[in-house]
Amino acid sequence: MTIQKHGSGWLLDIRVRTPDGRTSRLRRVVHGSRRKAEQWATEIANAAKLGRLVRPPSEDEEGPRPLPFTTFAWEWFDAYVVANNKPSEQVGKRIDLTRHLVPFFGNQEMREITAQDVERLKAEKLKTLSPKTVNNILACLKKLFNSAVEWGRLEFNPIARVKKLHEPEYEWDFLTRDESEAFLAELDSRWFPLFATLLWTGMRIGEALALRWDDIEWRSGKVLVRRSLFHKEFVTPKSGKPREIPMNSRLVEVLKAARHERGELVFCTLDGKVLDQANVKRPFFAALRKAGLRIIRVHDLRHSFASQLAIEGLPLKVIQELLGHQSMAMTLRYAHLVPES
Repeated sequence: MTIQKHGSGWLLDIRVRTPDGRTSRLRRVVHGSRRKAEQWATEIANAAKLGRLVRPPSEDEEGPRPLPFTTFAWEWFDAYVVANNKPSEQVGKRIDLTRHLVPFFGNQEMREITAQDVERLKAEKLKTLSPKTVNNILACLKKLFNSAVEWGRLEFNPIARVKKLHEPEYEWDFLTRDESEAFLAELDSRWFPLFATLLWTGMRIGEALALRWDDIEWRSGKVLVRRSLFHKEFVTPKSGKPREIPMNSRLVEVLKAARHERGELVFCTLDGKVLDQANVKRPFFAALRKAGLRIIRVHDLRHSFASQLAIEGLPLKVIQELLGHQSMAMTLRYAHLVPES
């Protein structure tokens, strides 16, 4: 391997041996410091040993055409994400790109992005985001790089071995039947229907805020979960498919009494517009405090629904279907509450 000064960068001439015994020669100009060029050479040598080295089909002596991160990121989004991800996942990846990845990498040449650069990204994002959110951003970035390799635009994925952050064990809380009644008693007539729906159906907050009057089957006493509100956009439910949830008689009466003519949404602003999830937190926390209860999350009302059913002996398979979990693994978190256990 040789490294020579080349204009504002460094010209690398490197020969690597692949697992099948073949030798491959790469010549590439890396802009930046010599240390960065050496790091690039080390990573491409490791990629070759692992069988992850892919040569673009056509390249000149100085390497293939430039590949700015921003340009490829949106090309990848339009070609891969739109075709392979459901709407809610598309929204999530668009946010990852718009708010985090594109501002961080900009038009940096993708062949010059190293694992060290990604570690800097992790450190910066951890200042304001949770480890889980940062891991989601990393997953998006890794898939983007994998696609670049699969499409022959990169020789290897320089961040393939970047480790995920450790995520604290998921903690959740729930209200008992008595606590639920105490909480509901402190809500005014505007907010009671929404939180009663969350407590008595186990719907996610996004699913409830996307609920329309034609999703309610009054005669059969069922509510149909067909969509969810995600970052002000209507998307499919998290499971990817609709589900039915039976309503108890109290909820039927509550929703009938809450009928309004402000629009098709069951829960909306006073002028019929979509409610933001942030709008519901103030009355939620206020009711908890008035009832003398500990502060929990809005999502814990979903856990309250499932936990109360488990305590009363409802089979976990039924709870899984009501919650819309794709696998039993998620529902098993309530197993310790089942009387037989």
